[in-house]
Amino acid sequence: MKLGTLAVLARFVSPEQFGLVAAAQVVVGLADLVADLGLGPSLIQKKSLDDDQISTATTVNVSLGLGLSCLGILFAQELASFSGSELAAPFVQVLSLSFLARALGVTARAQVLRALRFKAATLVEFAAFFVGQVCVAVSLAVAGWGAWSIALGLLAQASVSTGLFLAASPRALRFGLSRSALADLAGYGAGITLAKVANYAALKGDYLIIGRALGMDALGYYNRAYKLLEMPAKLFSKMSNKVVFPSMARVQGQSERLGNAYLRGVSTLATGGLLTSVSFFVLAPELIGVFFGPAWGEAVEPFRWLGLSSYFRLGYKMGGLVCRSTGKIRGYVVSQFFYAAVLLVGTLGFVDSGVVAVARWVGASLVLHFIVLNGLALHILRISPSRFFGAHAAGVVVAVLAGGPLFVATLGLRAAGGSPFVVLSGAAATCATALVLLAIFPPRILVSDVKWWRARVSAVLRRRSGE
Repeated sequence: MKLGTLAVLARFVSPEQFGLVAAAQVVVGLADLVADLGLGPSLIQKKSLDDDQISTATTVNVSLGLGLSCLGILFAQELASFSGSELAAPFVQVLSLSFLARALGVTARAQVLRALRFKAATLVEFAAFFVGQVCVAVSLAVAGWGAWSIALGLLAQASVSTGLFLAASPRALRFGLSRSALADLAGYGAGITLAKVANYAALKGDYLIIGRALGMDALGYYNRAYKLLEMPAKLFSKMSNKVVFPSMARVQGQSERLGNAYLRGVSTLATGGLLTSVSFFVLAPELIGVFFGPAWGEAVEPFRWLGLSSYFRLGYKMGGLVCRSTGKIRGYVVSQFFYAAVLLVGTLGFVDSGVVAVARWVGASLVLHFIVLNGLALHILRISPSRFFGAHAAGVVVAVLAGGPLFVATLGLRAAGGSPFVVLSGAAATCATALVLLAIFPPRILVSDVKWWRARVSAVLRRRSGE
């Protein structure tokens, strides 16, 4: 559904209009980082929780959300100028309303996730995306609303999400202020907030630099390339924040169990992520052509190089999950600031060479961040580097044995003059066939992984048949 939404919007909204909303999101997102002071994750990570902590978190969140919404509306022109385009001011005002919309639901969402009500959280986010992006954004884009369709879709998505989380956990919306409760929550929350600030600078700083140096058109191409390839990482991030982080926090004192879960997560991500990186790099022209259309050709090369590093964007999150779930925040914060500094300094140095040069540097920065964060996780869990690299063995094998046929099929179909859709379909079918064969006749190195997945799938099927 997300791919379909991206494809439709790209055909009705121009690169410059995408750039305007992206510029507005950059400056609005800066304030959004401190909108809850990290109190939401703190509510999830705490081993025990009382009513004072819940009411205090709600009061602080709503107060900050209301204040930031007002500031964003009042100073929209100045914020838009900072982003590189004064034309983004109206979009800054609209997106600023999302501060209050999200703040009202922070505690409710944390309560749902803390209770491990993963199905409810998934349904809420699916419904919010469907209403905000499909019903609002796509409908308005088809009607000719341009950049407004994206901005209003994002606001609708935030509002629906909050409303549904409040319906799922109505007792979370209660007010009160306890100084001791705030002090207890704020220590962990402050670390999370600092880490979010640094990570946001790394993730969005390149947008700001490109927009100011190269203009809204260049930012629009870069933004769409980035959005398409970051989908696997975003999906994993949402899933991990909903499921993996609360689950890890519950067993944070059981180092062996936590270490095994970490290595299994690394192995699983490598198995799918390395092949995804290869696929993005090889099929970049076809993916951009099919999903965005011929007008977006300039997004191909940035997408290719950012796509090559897509596994590392996934993989560094496992290291971050270990740091967050165990409360080891200091090293996590330092690593995020280091990542931001490396990425921003390099982006400033390469931006005059164009968005492709920036994309290559961003990819290299992701690899470095992957090494640093997972190094922290290995230190916390007392796991040797050899076990970490061993967890990647299955992923390397899958990437070679399935990625090789995909590469050959792509070259053959291109040489035969196939359209982007034909090339993409043929390459996908070839890769899928290779994966099925690997599942049926696994090499020795994949046997344990295949058995593990078969057991999990069988358990899910048995549970559903029992329902």
